[in-house]
Amino acid sequence: MKVRWIILAGTLLVIIVVFAFMPAGGRLLRGKKEHDGPRSLVVVKRMPGSAAYEIPVYAPLDGAKVSVSDLPGMEFRWGAVRGARRYVVLLNNEVGELVWRASAKDTTVVMPDRLRRMVLPGGRLKWVVQVPTLSASSDLYRIELTE
Repeated sequence: MKVRWIILAGTLLVIIVVFAFMPAGGRLLRGKKEHDGPRSLVVVKRMPGSAAYEIPVYAPLDGAKVSVSDLPGMEFRWGAVRGARRYVVLLNNEVGELVWRASAKDTTVVMPDRLRRMVLPGGRLKWVVQVPTLSASSDLYRIELTE
């Protein structure tokens, strides 16, 4: 009988300690940071209730204006995420259709030459970095296409 009370008291103590250190609202997600100089920090979202990851995105930044002739060889660059084994970059056209998908173990991918034929000046592209092993995805970044 005394052992049951000790187990019950220990269980209640663990529950009290866990709830005492849980942030308001019960979430461990950190808020989105503001733009910081020449780079921007993007909050990468994970499953609800788990910690968030921040990815420093270096290029191209949101709203970048890029000539269609400069697309081949253009680099997509971002910072490393702890625990990421692989990154996936998705490039969509302005109506949301997938134009290009790249997978990398590093934090840089280069756009292939063949994409120049698939886009037109005056259009827009949107790109996102995903970390499949962490169920994480960055915000969408827009690219304005010029002549």
